[in-house]
Amino acid sequence: MYLALLVWGGLLVESLFLLYRHGLSVAWNEQAANLFILIVGGALRISVRGVFLVVFVAVAALAPVHWETSPVSAVLCFLGVDLIFYGWHRFLHHHPFGFALHSVHHTGHTFSLSLAGRLPWPLRLVDDFVCLPLVLVGFSPLLVFLCMGVSFAAQYLVHTNLVGRLGPLDWLFNTPSNHRVHHHAQGPGQRRNFGAALMVWDRLFGTYQAEEGPAPFGLADVPASHNPFEIQLAGFKRFFAQRKQEVR
Repeated sequence: MYLALLVWGGLLVESLFLLYRHGLSVAWNEQAANLFILIVGGALRISVRGVFLVVFVAVAALAPVHWETSPVSAVLCFLGVDLIFYGWHRFLHHHPFGFALHSVHHTGHTFSLSLAGRLPWPLRLVDDFVCLPLVLVGFSPLLVFLCMGVSFAAQYLVHTNLVGRLGPLDWLFNTPSNHRVHHHAQGPGQRRNFGAALMVWDRLFGTYQAEEGPAPFGLADVPASHNPFEIQLAGFKRFFAQRKQEVR
């Protein structure tokens, strides 16, 4: 709920800038749909928080070593979280069923802070589990959760059109400029810039692409919708329609 209030507050500030500083209209229907999706997704995430904690603590008990929490281990843990999120994000884009789930986040046609909350509800129930390997190699579950929280906050902030290129920061971090490329509806952008907080992994593994100019957002073959339930189901409909064509 607090995250929803944070997103809504950020959205209001962002919208005022769009309206009064840039003279641009605000897609209120889409923003409202995003906020509804965020609230439901947040409730689902809270409902399984106890399960996450129990599983993470149980796995930590199996770890052959346990690293003391320190500035060094915190940095290493954060890098591990970021690398895992990069790999998980890239997998979701390359696996057909994975993208059927993840495409919810890409069906928004307006690039704004509220888009950060436009996430698939099923993944909200399981996505923390991708970081379990960090607990198994000895990092504290609390530290892993903290690093994930910092990463999620960073990912929220990059969803805005109000910030342009940031020079050297674009080289190292996932900035709004870098993430806009990832959400472009045209070109190869959606298979570029998978990083969560950092662009290091994209540069290492050849998936980085710099922003070249404005482009439309969303999925070219998915019509815009402001119905949260249609938004959640659109990717599955697309996936099964493609499978049906392949069978024929």
